[in-house]
Amino acid sequence: MNKIAERIEREAGMPGLVSILADRLAPTDLQSILLEVYRLRSRQMQPSTVLSHYQTNRFVRPSAASPTQLLRWEQVAFSPLNVSVTNFDQNAREEFLQTQLLSPVRSEFENVDCAIDDQRTSGRGYYLDLCFHVHATATSGQRLELVDGGCVNWTQKYLSNARERLVISGLGTERLCQALQPDALPSSA
Repeated sequence: MNKIAERIEREAGMPGLVSILADRLAPTDLQSILLEVYRLRSRQMQPSTVLSHYQTNRFVRPSAASPTQLLRWEQVAFSPLNVSVTNFDQNAREEFLQTQLLSPVRSEFENVDCAIDDQRTSGRGYYLDLCFHVHATATSGQRLELVDGGCVNWTQKYLSNARERLVISGLGTERLCQALQPDALPSSA
């Protein structure tokens, strides 16, 4: 158990609380209890506290990206794309990646440029072996990173099964909308 959970059990005077919640309750019962806890906590909040959270916590208020920015971002996202794949593994797989991954993507999507990126170092130690980026180029020529992803061992650890495979990816539309300048985006015509 982590130190935060240990502290919470100690300060609440409830040793074994985490084990009880994790081991003795069905997942649906645990969800029901947590919903009730949040319902009771929300009743205790003063309107001024809700307003303060709204003003200071970006996860409590609507997105700062306007619908127009999101629409323009989508136009950039569907512009010609660049997919780059990096192999952090020691095994040489370039021919396999070219024939089994990149060539089929090229033939299916004509406006996607695919390449192997041997220069990438970010993600080493986080991704097991293969990772990828998807970039778009705005009309201004600015190169925009849209997606980052790769192979991780989370399900192998969680299920204690070395045969498990998991590829994850992330796309931060709101962050990208805020980072883009209006002149870097294509017109909405």
